[in-house]
Amino acid sequence: MNQPVVHSEESVFTVELFGQTFRFKYAAGDVNPNEVVEILYRETKRIENEQRGSASYSNKMALLVMAALNVCLENVELKKSKEELIRDFLDQSQKIIQILDANIG
Repeated sequence: MNQPVVHSEESVFTVELFGQTFRFKYAAGDVNPNEVVEILYRETKRIENEQRGSASYSNKMALLVMAALNVCLENVELKKSKEELIRDFLDQSQKIIQILDANIG
């Protein structure tokens, strides 16, 4: 698989993967579309190497879907971890506030 070609315009970027062109819109902000494409590219390349010789290997769209699903799974796992971290932080903060209230007042 060749390195994807990325052309950015304001909040739209174009990517060429497996000889096909895809255009995506994204919310402008801190997100760098090149980073997003690089993650998808690396995961697609990893799966392509893993699937070499299998029936899936010749189906480039299947490789992209598998890569996208893996990236989505990782995203969901990260969101859960973030939520747990925030919950733990709030619990610890509440405990500290209670200790301070009990000992200062």
